[in-house]
Amino acid sequence: MNEIEFLHQQVSLERRHMSEVKNACEAAIEAGFNEDTLNEFCGLCGEYLVFIVDRFNAQDGAHVQLLRPRLGPEEAMFLPVLDDLEAALAANRAAIEQLHVAIEARHSGHSSAADMILAVKNYIDFYNKTLRKQQPALGPLFARHYTLADWRAASIVTADSILEERSRYTAITAALPSGIELKSSGRPG
Repeated sequence: MNEIEFLHQQVSLERRHMSEVKNACEAAIEAGFNEDTLNEFCGLCGEYLVFIVDRFNAQDGAHVQLLRPRLGPEEAMFLPVLDDLEAALAANRAAIEQLHVAIEARHSGHSSAADMILAVKNYIDFYNKTLRKQQPALGPLFARHYTLADWRAASIVTADSILEERSRYTAITAALPSGIELKSSGRPG
């Protein structure tokens, strides 16, 4: 496996994990577990989502910044795709910031379990209604314009990021409420 394949594999793994965590949290909320169980589990899921969504926003933002100046006149049809991606990123940053604020309030003792559960549910609802449909078709641009250095810069994959993601995902796995599984519903946007 070459380095580009490794970077793609790691980013895909992180996106699959995000989908699994989002789905498990959503399933736990829908299952109606008691508030203490949901508060603990949703708190862990919320922290994971903030961490991983911040990574995805940075990755996708890097793609836009790297690709936009490289587009030739014959690729003008991709400009609206990049514009749409930037708009989705802005909306996602605002939505994930609300979840981040709720997590900070939880850590400082300034929120209830219901507040934490609602904040995670609100982000999941936002994701399902807004981002799930966002899958920009950038593959042809990557093939034409990206070098190994570009993939390194845009993926933001480091040994530390891999260890951090694994640690957070393992914590979710260990805290799964009874009957809740980590299952993916496809690649998140």
